[in-house]
Amino acid sequence: MNTAAENPVFNQCIKAQHKVAKVLLENADRIALTFDERQTPPAQITTSKGQTVYLDFEDALEVGDRLVSTNNQWLIVEAAPEELFFITKGQAHLDEFLHVAGIELWPVQFLETEVATPASHECLHMLEHFGLQHRTAHAPFSEFLVPDVEVHACNNPEHQHHHHHDDGHHDCGHDHHH
Repeated sequence: MNTAAENPVFNQCIKAQHKVAKVLLENADRIALTFDERQTPPAQITTSKGQTVYLDFEDALEVGDRLVSTNNQWLIVEAAPEELFFITKGQAHLDEFLHVAGIELWPVQFLETEVATPASHECLHMLEHFGLQHRTAHAPFSEFLVPDVEVHACNNPEHQHHHHHDDGHHDCGHDHHH
C-alpha cells in the first residue's frame, strides 16, 4: 500500500517571483518539465531523486515555481530539455515570424544572439515560409525571457516624469522630476 509519504500529492504553488526562506528549500527535490508539461502539468511524475509524486494543478506552472505537498515536502520546477528551434537575430522577416508566433501564442525566449521556440511542424512551416535560417537543438526552454528594453519613449517636454530609482536605472536619457 502506498502512503502519502511515499507518493506525496503536490497541490500548492509558490510562484517563482515570491520569496521563500532558504531553509525550506534546502532539501527540496526537483522536477523537470517541458514547456507543454508546464502548461498542463502531468498528474504523476518522477522527481530528480527518483521519487514518484502526484501533481494536482489546473493552472500552468513556470520555471522556478516551488510546489508544496500535503505533507509539506517541497519541489522546484525546472525546464526539461526539449527540441527547440534557434533562429539567429538580425534576419529579414524575423519580425514577421515573431508577429505570427504572437498570434499563434507560440512561446519564445529571447537570447543574446538568437530567438528560441519549441520545435513543431507548424513553426517549421513558418520558418521556411519566411526563409529564416535556424538550428535545432535539445535544450531547456524558459519562455518569455524578454531582454531589458528602454521604456522611456516619451520626448515631450510638457510631460512630467516621476520615477523612483530603486531598480538600478539611473541614466535613461532624460531629466527626472523628483
